[in-house]
Amino acid sequence: MTDRIAISNPVLDLHLERQGADRGRPVVLVPGLGATARMFSLHHRRSLVETLQTAGHTPWTVRFGIHWRQRGQCATTLMTALQKGLASLAERGQVPDAVGHSLGGMLLMGLCARGAPIRRLVTLGSAVDFRGGHPGLHHAVRLAAVAGRTGGLSAAAGLPLRRASGLMAMLSGGRFEAPFVAGQFFPGTTDGATIRSFLREATTDLPIPLLLDLAGLFTPNGLRLDGVPLRDAVRTMTRPLLLVLGEEDRQCPAASVRRTAERVSGAHVLAVGGSRRRGKGYGHVDLITGQDAPERVFEPLLAFLED
Repeated sequence: MTDRIAISNPVLDLHLERQGADRGRPVVLVPGLGATARMFSLHHRRSLVETLQTAGHTPWTVRFGIHWRQRGQCATTLMTALQKGLASLAERGQVPDAVGHSLGGMLLMGLCARGAPIRRLVTLGSAVDFRGGHPGLHHAVRLAAVAGRTGGLSAAAGLPLRRASGLMAMLSGGRFEAPFVAGQFFPGTTDGATIRSFLREATTDLPIPLLLDLAGLFTPNGLRLDGVPLRDAVRTMTRPLLLVLGEEDRQCPAASVRRTAERVSGAHVLAVGGSRRRGKGYGHVDLITGQDAPERVFEPLLAFLED
C-alpha cells in the first residue's frame, strides 16, 4: 500500500511517497535541479531504491511540485517545504536518513545546519560552490539570472525542460549529444536506454527564481539559503556526512566537493571514477545510473548508513 505525506503552501506542493513496504528505518531520497525522484529507480540492474529495500530500509522519494510558470519557487521555498516533510516523517517514530543528489544534497546540508531531523546524510554530486564547473551550465544560469533581473523572462517564470527533454530523448545516442546530456553523463558509463529513460521520465521544469539562486554557486560565497551562504552554514553541521563525488563530473567538480568536506567536521568523501576511458569515468548523474554504480556507490552508501 502506498503511503504519502503532502506539504502544501501557496507557491509549492511537496509530496513524500513511500516506495514499497514499510521495512525499516526510512531513507529520504531528494532529487537535484531539473530532475525528479524517478531517477533513483532507473538503474537497469539494481536501482538505489531496490538496493535500500533489499537491505531492509524504507525509501521515501521527494516530489517537488515545480512548474515553470509558477513564481516564487526558489531554493529557500524548496528547503522550507522539505523541512516540514522531514519533520512530518520523523513524527511517525523514526528519524530518517537522507540521500540527496546535486541540489537535493545542498538543501539537505542546509537543513542539517538548521538542526532538521536527519540521522545520517549522503550527498551525491553536491557542493557549496560549483566554481570550475561545466561552462554550459554556468552560462545558462548566468543568462537566466540576467534575463530574470531585467524582466526579459517576466511572462514565463522558468524553462520548460520537461518538454525539451522528450525531444532530446529521441535524438540521444546519435553522433551529436545535446549539451544538457553531455553535462550529466560520462560517455559509455550509463547505457543509452537508461539515459533516454532519464530524459523521458525523470526531468522536470526549471523555475527562474531557482536559477537566480543557483547563480551564486559560481561565486566565492556559493549558494545562499535564507540569506546565509551555505559554505558558512555547513560548518555547524553535526550529523554524520558522506559526500560522494564523480571524478569526471563536469557540473559539480570533484575539487568543489572536496572543499565542502573540509568545511564539515568529520565528513567522509567517496570518490568514484578517475579514469578518462570510455565507460569508466563518472559524471553528474552516473553516480546513480552508471552501470557499476550498485557496487561502486550504492554498497558504500549502505555501509555508511548502517555503520
